[in-house]
Amino acid sequence: MSRLRDVAPFCVLLACCPPAQVHGQPSPPPPAPEPPVPADKIPVHATVLEFKPNAVHDSYEGGGFATFHLTRLRLTAPESLAGRELRVLHDRDVPDGSPWRTPDADLCFLAREADLTSRRQLFAGALAEPCP
Repeated sequence: MSRLRDVAPFCVLLACCPPAQVHGQPSPPPPAPEPPVPADKIPVHATVLEFKPNAVHDSYEGGGFATFHLTRLRLTAPESLAGRELRVLHDRDVPDGSPWRTPDADLCFLAREADLTSRRQLFAGALAEPCP
């Protein structure tokens, strides 16, 4: 019995601490969890057909105006949306080299399925989240 008493504190130490800490080294941090896909959004895959800078012009009362860049996409997944064309208006600058400017670039983003089935044109903000 005395032998069990001598070993028992060591066993308790092993049970509560990861092995790296037992040997005096810190444990690596656990991997970051994947961000959850919002319940109302689905992953969508698309191919860029074309990019047109300043393609849309909107005039406001008082003489002001805004221009928007346009990216035309062909949706490739999910299957229920494959083949559908979508026009995406960018209200912010799209940097040179961005996949949104590059014909034949493959994109993946999260979007509300209802937006994609009821509309042919959306602002980029509705598609801003990349696939996880």
